[in-house]
Amino acid sequence: MKEGNGNGSWQEHIERHDRLITSILEHQDAFRTDLGHLLRAQVLVTEAHEKLTEAQRRTDEKMAETAEKLNALISIVDGFVRRPPQA
Repeated sequence: MKEGNGNGSWQEHIERHDRLITSILEHQDAFRTDLGHLLRAQVLVTEAHEKLTEAQRRTDEKMAETAEKLNALISIVDGFVRRPPQA
C-alpha cells in the first residue's frame, strides 16, 4: 500500500477487494449454472440406464424363449435324422 495521506492506499485496497468479490460472485454464478446442467445430465443418464436395463431384461427373456424353442426343434430334427429306416 502507498504511504501518504492514507486515502489513496485504502481506496485502492477497497477497489481491489471489490473487484475480487465481483469476480468471485461471477464465478459462483457460472458454477451454479454448470452444477445445474450437471445435475440434469445425471438425471438423464440415470433414466437412460434404467430404460437400457429394462430393455436388456426383455432381450434376455426373449433369448431364453428362443433358445428353448431352438432346442426343441433340434431335438425333433435329430429324431428324424437318427430314426432307423423302417422296412
